[in-house]
Amino acid sequence: LKCYSGLLKEQWNIDIIFQHFLCYTCREYVEDLAKIPEKYLKDADVRLIVIGQSSHDHIQDFCTQTGYTHEMYVDPTRSIYKSLQMKQGEIFHQAGSVLV
Repeated sequence: LKCYSGLLKEQWNIDIIFQHFLCYTCREYVEDLAKIPEKYLKDADVRLIVIGQSSHDHIQDFCTQTGYTHEMYVDPTRSIYKSLQMKQGEIFHQAGSVLV
């Protein structure tokens, strides 16, 4: 298990935070992300990380159903979501000098 702050220090990340594994829109979005070839990410030295706000028990089935093979983590206490001051239904959020 890695701490989120540790993930941020290693290289450039594209972090996608979604509501829950049963959300139809989230599922479709992750299906689209699954189509990004790993080679493109490696060539750009970028990590694609999806973070769900649910139990880790759902990751394996969700990845199997969506075809997602990149990194995925869970934040069941919504601590990342809260620390970024995100709100339900919000698409983009400015956090300091970074567009989230």
